[in-house]
Amino acid sequence: MKHQCTICKQIQELIFRMLHVSAIKNRNVHMKKITFLFALLALAFNMVSAQTIFGWETATVSGDSTTETIGAITVTATNDNVGAGVGIPTNWGGWQGSSGNVVRFGSTTSVTFTFDQAVNMNSILPMEGSGSDVNYIIARVDGNGVSPVNVSLTGGGAPGLVPVDLNWTGVTSFTVTASATSNIAFDDLSVSAQTVFGWETATVSGDSTTETIGAITVTATNDNVGAGVGIPTNWGGWQGSSGNVVRFGSTTSVTFTFDQAVNMNSILPMEGSGSDVNYIIARVDGSGVSPVNVSLTGGGAPGLVPVDLNWTGVTSFTVTASATSNIAFDDLSVNASASLSTVQSNYEFQKVLVFPNPVENVLYVKNISGLKSLNLYNDLGQLVLKSRQDNIDVSNLSKGIYFLQIHTDAGMKTKRIIKK
Repeated sequence: MKHQCTICKQIQELIFRMLHVSAIKNRNVHMKKITFLFALLALAFNMVSAQTIFGWETATVSGDSTTETIGAITVTATNDNVGAGVGIPTNWGGWQGSSGNVVRFGSTTSVTFTFDQAVNMNSILPMEGSGSDVNYIIARVDGNGVSPVNVSLTGGGAPGLVPVDLNWTGVTSFTVTASATSNIAFDDLSVSAQTVFGWETATVSGDSTTETIGAITVTATNDNVGAGVGIPTNWGGWQGSSGNVVRFGSTTSVTFTFDQAVNMNSILPMEGSGSDVNYIIARVDGSGVSPVNVSLTGGGAPGLVPVDLNWTGVTSFTVTASATSNIAFDDLSVNASASLSTVQSNYEFQKVLVFPNPVENVLYVKNISGLKSLNLYNDLGQLVLKSRQDNIDVSNLSKGIYFLQIHTDAGMKTKRIIKK
């Protein structure tokens, strides 16, 4: 990676501090820290996407649907065969690449997933519960010009036992349709939260307009000082806009600045007077990423859809026009980069000790701060024991596989437990 964001540098510093301390204290600890180094590096390379992975460990079931909320995102998966119900999320012991629980819909040909907000959809692990050969078609409900993805499952497993990459932006709902009545099953639905600046709540000051959505603020400035900015106005859907657009009159350049590093998904550029014009969209920091050239015919974006950018770690970018124009925009889509606190929280969980495992009588959890509760589930997803202390008496439980959810101020972690 040519670009190294500030967060990545912070991660490096954290890693080196951990390794330095471990080397001083104990060589064995040092080796453990080195092992954890690889986990941190993996997180560093993936953190910019700030993924949320629905693994159905905390899902709830109601009729034909199962729902799970992780962080600020909620997904509901529904069996389109009304009345057929949904299988309670159950641990399949790693079968076909699953991890922890999977969610299964019995005897159906179609399942619909719906999010409570627009998200970027990264991947999903599809399976067929009875282990039969089947074909799935995974398609966005809104279409949005994106081709459906066809998946052939041999023996019920996903290809190569890995999730199927989708890389869709702005998704609120999608369906999975089977080629035959099946026990449709899924695990590890990976998405990223998306923030769309639509200028509905924007404020204007001089040459700039500013909007804050959630924890992210963007300021767009007319680089032609003194020319001002058009107050965000509804253009009635012209050229694919939705609600307000923001317009900068008689200029050749506009600069967008974020209050934090973000991943930039897409933007809908327009030309306010409906003239032909070329735009160059470029990162201010460069970062080895080539600028994107957009030709607007009659002032509209190509195909009346946003221009995909897929840049990571962006703090500022410019749009430069080939001629003096009424530069206009709508639907600037971004998602926040993960913060260093996410890494530190994962590090805190790495220090937690759960022992003995296998366990016969009392299960202990040590090196933990901010403990809220310990919840122990059986392999059917049923809660069997709960404790607010750092131990659980399991002596009365049957032999088998259980799953311990450790809830702390930093979040939740699940560990597989064997009762002997």
